[in-house]
Amino acid sequence: MDRRFLINTAAALLGGLAIGTVQATNVAPATFAQLDTNGDGYISQSEAQAAAHGTTDLGDPDEFAKADTNKDGKINATEYAAYLAAHTHPHPSTTTPTP
Repeated sequence: MDRRFLINTAAALLGGLAIGTVQATNVAPATFAQLDTNGDGYISQSEAQAAAHGTTDLGDPDEFAKADTNKDGKINATEYAAYLAAHTHPHPSTTTPTP
């Protein structure tokens, strides 16, 4: 096989993996309303576990406890906003800087 063909194929495969990785990590966190499935104004541990689909870590009991700052066994909108502020990172810029 042509060496350039092998190099180009490998580069294309690695580039595709890198793009897939970036896309997978740029998932927006779930909104409070999405997690509060029964609409009672709180996220319970069971709601957090049921909704754990990669958008938050609240399904993990340790993470839930971090977010539940008043230790009442549920997370209100203020606690959720504070948790997100402390545990989410801004998305990287998608523009290329000009030299």
